[in-house]
Amino acid sequence: MQICDLNTGEPVPPGQTGEVVVTLFRRDYILIRFAVGDLSALMDTSAPTVIPTPRLVGWLGRSGESVKVRGLFVHPRHIAETMRRLEGVQAYQAVVIRENHRDELICRIVPTADADPDRLRDAAAQGLHEVLKLHCKVELVSELPADAKPFVDLRTWE
Repeated sequence: MQICDLNTGEPVPPGQTGEVVVTLFRRDYILIRFAVGDLSALMDTSAPTVIPTPRLVGWLGRSGESVKVRGLFVHPRHIAETMRRLEGVQAYQAVVIRENHRDELICRIVPTADADPDRLRDAAAQGLHEVLKLHCKVELVSELPADAKPFVDLRTWE
């Protein structure tokens, strides 16, 4: 396992944040190196420890746009494609939250004036489930802030 610079792919020194890269040394497995997309840093090993192997300081974020929700990767582009296919969507925002130690994906949709709210809500929930394989809560809202990002992860890991 190594922590590598996001731009160069070169290993970084202990304590510096980078992407976790795992190298497998198995003849029967074709994958040699795998960048998992998680950010972390190696613990400083200057002080003696009980475990002499490299250890991560913990999870520090993601290197890409995708996030893991209930064990499945959610890519913002899949949500965008689903919303583009739906009639009656003026704007949307997908929000990942954590409630009671469980990840939830909420899709807030601003419907157009001529949209049937119940039909839009059902179509959005069904379309997102088909693409993401997750049940999403769909909320119809009257507006979103002008600077609202289409995909937001509000979870904290404290």
